[in-house]
Amino acid sequence: MMPLELLEALLTPSSPSEPAPRGDHSIEIMQRRLRAFGLFEGEPDGRPSAALSASLARFQKLAGLRPTGDVHDPSTRLALRDACRGAADAGRQPVRGERWPK
Repeated sequence: MMPLELLEALLTPSSPSEPAPRGDHSIEIMQRRLRAFGLFEGEPDGRPSAALSASLARFQKLAGLRPTGDVHDPSTRLALRDACRGAADAGRQPVRGERWPK
């Protein structure tokens, strides 16, 4: 059995002053890439959201893909990566925090 204090600590929501845990790094990169193209307005935090799905659907439509908004779609991830590489080759600024391939 768990001590009552430990159980209460596990069930008590964290205080608002504690930083929120970071999300998935690959989703954060996706958010940064979409933001670089002006398709995502949120703060890149690595968490899936309705705003991210809507941004992905817009990108998918522009890229000629079926607009599902699915963050796990490999075709979308590749198209987004290639679009960013193409932008880098054309002289656009890289997404902050990422290294462009040479």
